[in-house]
Amino acid sequence: MSSQNREDWPLVPFGDFVELSQNGCGIRRGTSGNHTVVLRLADVSLKGEIASSGLRKIQLDSEIREKYSLKHDDLLVIRVNGSRSIAGQIVRYSGPEGYVFCDHFIRFRLKESLLDPKFAVAAFKSRFLRSQVEAGIVSSAGQNTVSQKTYSEILVPLPSLNEQRRIAERIEALQRRTRRARQALDAIPPLIEKFRQSVLASAFRGDLTADWREQNPDVEPASVLLERIDRTLDSRNQPRRWLTARFGSIMENHDSRRVPLKRADRAKRPGKHPYYGASGVIDSIDDFLFDGEFLLIAEDGANLMARRTPIAFRAQGRFWVNNHAHVVQSTPGLLLKFVEHYINSINIRQYVSGSAQPKLTQANLNKIPIPVPPEEEQRQIVHIIRAAFARAKTINDALSSAAADLGKLDQSILAKAFRGELVPQDPNDEPAFVLLERIRAEKASQEPPRRRRRSSTSSPRPAKADAPSPAEPSPQPERPEEKAEPSGDVSGWVKNWLSENPGWHARADVIAAVEIDVGDWNRAIEELLASGEVERTGEKRGTRYRFRGDDRSLVAWWFAEHPGWHSRQEVLEDLEIDAGTWNPAIRELVAEGEVVRTGEKRGTRYRWWEDEEGE
Repeated sequence: MSSQNREDWPLVPFGDFVELSQNGCGIRRGTSGNHTVVLRLADVSLKGEIASSGLRKIQLDSEIREKYSLKHDDLLVIRVNGSRSIAGQIVRYSGPEGYVFCDHFIRFRLKESLLDPKFAVAAFKSRFLRSQVEAGIVSSAGQNTVSQKTYSEILVPLPSLNEQRRIAERIEALQRRTRRARQALDAIPPLIEKFRQSVLASAFRGDLTADWREQNPDVEPASVLLERIDRTLDSRNQPRRWLTARFGSIMENHDSRRVPLKRADRAKRPGKHPYYGASGVIDSIDDFLFDGEFLLIAEDGANLMARRTPIAFRAQGRFWVNNHAHVVQSTPGLLLKFVEHYINSINIRQYVSGSAQPKLTQANLNKIPIPVPPEEEQRQIVHIIRAAFARAKTINDALSSAAADLGKLDQSILAKAFRGELVPQDPNDEPAFVLLERIRAEKASQEPPRRRRRSSTSSPRPAKADAPSPAEPSPQPERPEEKAEPSGDVSGWVKNWLSENPGWHARADVIAAVEIDVGDWNRAIEELLASGEVERTGEKRGTRYRFRGDDRSLVAWWFAEHPGWHSRQEVLEDLEIDAGTWNPAIRELVAEGEVVRTGEKRGTRYRWWEDEEGE
């Protein structure tokens, strides 16, 4: 018995509470029936919220709709995802009845006389159950997968049904408070960002140093500085003793010294020198191109418009830069930090070309007007900005700490709940052992299952670390020694294995992984080929098979296995699929952020989301 749970609560396999479990609908294009919403991963948040727009509708006949139709209190588990922390997460469905779920989910419908759905979701968010889920996740080709079998074997603490409901209600009430607190915290960072932008705007209007100028009337004006370096002057709309010059006239450009290196080439040259791209350091390398203090300004990328991170940042010491960042230095009398702050404060939209792949060319960068105060005033402005930003950072750090504490509080609530300390016990509750006996009675009344074979993956499932054993498990029926009659389930086992292992596979690989004989294989593959769920290529010993029902997973697998940017035609030819298969798959992958797209029309290219910028 785990010390994380109350000692009088037995641990019961989750499968004992399940009335219905199934993977979702694998149909991507329907040809008959009513248009029905088929929920994708992007449509369901980890809080169980269902998107209200952008939902995909597919024609499905009544039999398919009935098979996969969702009801309130169904549990949806994320079956496959590129992120290990997301795979295996569970939500309670509370959206419209009649929606269908895609095959990236598993649906569990509980016997609610045994396990409350809200309690079940809370339990699976606890560390005790989540650690069991993670131990059963199988990773392959950049995808993390959890199976129905893994979930069914997870041990769930079992209080009485009434206590389950009280615990779930109390957790929900406490977490409503933490959500309100988190919403209040989330409202503050935008205010801090507005404060930062306000400081910058005031600084470059001259407002922050207006008093300083009055107190320092003898400071050398900017006109003397710019005349000394022979630059074009403009004093319109500037504070007294300020002037304006074009970026290109007061900055030295070093773009011609940049050299881009592919990731494969960098892997052969590990070292200590930073390798910069459009948004900062993306790697390290054994050599350098620059030595000193420089300002790097993003040349291309979505961040030029989104501004999620600064587009201008200083680089010091010895380093390498690819061709996605401009490299500049200031002329004497112009502080690099001053220029950095100014570029990060202005809207450069009018200087950026391109939409799918925004670009700030060197010619357009050179056109940007830069305000030039006297050098001493530049120092004063940089000092004031630094002090203001330091105050903002202090507040931001406090917010981050408070947000982390809220996250810990949520886990603390769950931990306390499953130690039995969150709600008082009611002596009138039916004891947990009575509920356990009812579960055992239900199991005993069921027919013994047919012979089972392993159905999943090419690599063994990781062992569960220190996994506890259920209290007095009921005996399993002995496997018959004689060969069982082939069952339609064999087709399901083969189909599941091929769907969870995208790509082409030899017959021998599948037979070994699923643990079936040649006779079962022949019957199963004939059925799957006839239904179109599996396709075949090659002849005789070169024959290979792959799952066709999940085009999205197939395309995702290909990108995960082939780093870098690729054209549509390249993928179509390598996978031997047509545009009808490609289009819905790539739309879904791009919408969910698993594949990144750049360029337009025939110049469009795609890559896997984990490939870094600057290849």
